Amino acid sequence: MIAVLLMGQIDRLLALLIDRSSAEPTKEALMTAICIGNRPLVEFILSLFLEYPGEEYNGCRNSKSFPPHMTPLMLACICNNFSIVQCLLLRKHYMQLPHRSDCEFQLLIQFFL
Repeated sequence: MIAVLLMGQIDRLLALLIDRSSAEPTKEALMTAICIGNRPLVEFILSLFLEYPGEEYNGCRNSKSFPPHMTPLMLACICNNFSIVQCLLLRKHYMQLPHRSDCEFQLLIQFFL
């Protein structure tokens, strides 16, 4: 059963990694690798983002598996994989602190810019 599940994940990852049409398949492959918990695989996939600078920090926009607000760092933290969290932090991933819905912080920023 575990081998079948792993083969399904590998097939899915391969399909995502082969699709170089945009950054989205690579982002989904990264998120999947984080769920699997394999740091060398995560590091390999991160190296593929040279074609899409800055996209490795964002979540997947059109994924059926991951919500758009979920970043790789958030997912690694949720999965309690400190090795992958460390890897992402070393690559300058960060977590923005959320604001309350009634927060006027954005208005202040616009006012001062």
